[in-house]
Order: sequence, then structure tokens, then C-alpha cells
Amino acid sequence: MQRVNQAHEAGDLLTLLELQLQIEQIDVDHIANLGDQRVKHYNKVLAEQLAGIKGEIEHVEFAFCMEFGLRPGWGLKPTELGRVLDQTRREWSAELARQQHELRMLGDVAATKRWLKRQQRQQQRDVEFDFMPF
Repeated sequence: MQRVNQAHEAGDLLTLLELQLQIEQIDVDHIANLGDQRVKHYNKVLAEQLAGIKGEIEHVEFAFCMEFGLRPGWGLKPTELGRVLDQTRREWSAELARQQHELRMLGDVAATKRWLKRQQRQQQRDVEFDFMPF
């Protein structure tokens, strides 16, 4: 009965029909004799539910892509996920190695000063380049 109530509250016509079939309130003859209008109504409700489910899937896929830095809408396929995860792992490993290198360098005062000077010179070149007319 709980499933019936949940399906009714959710407007889930397909689940309601399945439950009715399970408890044998509807038999095959009854379904065969449904009027065209009723079948059209069922189809319309089921199409609306399908559209809602597709929307939910798109929302979940978009959130997943955003969380893992993937391009939304690229048609996420489970068979390609392994490749994407491998690429992400390689990128994160490279970033970790870079940060570990910088951490070791920060332990060396002289190297840190050299690095800071290089960063300042690079920033200054970038600023000067931004103002160059073409």
C-alpha cells in the first residue's frame, strides 16, 4: 500500500499500472479493451514522466561534469569514463608533483627569492604586453 501511495503522490502512472497488474485488479483483457482516449492519456502522462526523468538525468550529468571538470553536454558515456578518470589522475599527479617541488623550494630561502624575482619579472612583462598596441 505504501508503494501505491508513493506512486500516487508522485503521479507515477506507470508504477500504479504495474502495481494494479501485480494485485490483479487489471487483467490483459481489461487493458485490451481500454478506450483510445484513455490509452492516449496514459501515453501522454508516461511521455511527461519520461521527459521529467530525462531532465533529472541531464541535471545529474551536468552536476557530475562540473564536479570533475568535464565538458557538460559531451554525452558522458560509461565506456569513456575510464579514459577521463585516467587523464584526471595524470593531471592531478602532475599538479601534486609541481606543488611538492615548490614546497621543497620554499624550504630553501635563496631559491625562494630567485623564484619570487622571476615571478615579478614575468608579471611585469605580462602587464607591459597587455598595453602594447597592435
